[in-house]
Amino acid sequence: MHTTRTTTRLFVLASAVAAAACTSETGSSGSSPPAPEKAMFDVPAGNATPNQVIGVWQSADQKAGDVTATTRWEVRDNRVILGMKCVSPTATEIVGGQVSATVSPTAIDVKEPKTASKQLGQVVCGVQITAGRLPACDAAAAESTYTVCFLVKDKALTIYQGGPTKKQEFTKVAD
Repeated sequence: MHTTRTTTRLFVLASAVAAAACTSETGSSGSSPPAPEKAMFDVPAGNATPNQVIGVWQSADQKAGDVTATTRWEVRDNRVILGMKCVSPTATEIVGGQVSATVSPTAIDVKEPKTASKQLGQVVCGVQITAGRLPACDAAAAESTYTVCFLVKDKALTIYQGGPTKKQEFTKVAD
């Protein structure tokens, strides 16, 4: 008798910027600082200025088998950090990366690609950030006209990647 294993992939794709990830432990005292994507998950929810793309953004949890994944973006003037924290009953992994970017209210221009992944049981958690420009959506236009763009409204970030039915939503958790 032959048994087939199925591997599930958790990936969050974001237009010119694509991502999905999982989490590892941060460094202990006396060791080198943790990787930026790991440190980002240590940022507690706090002051979050509305209507500004700069800050830390978090998705709702995704579930694949016994793994729960949370995606975070840290958007700064000159960089973007993207990661996903994957938690199973036996392990926690964070994968992600930091890339150079030029960020303004009108566009996120990612300068370099980055890919990282880690298998957690039968689930592969990973991030892929591709170089490219993600423009802001025209807030005055109808959502049906959005193709590849991002929209910040209050403390919500929506990334459209091929139309209004292909979108990812994030909540701002910190500045």
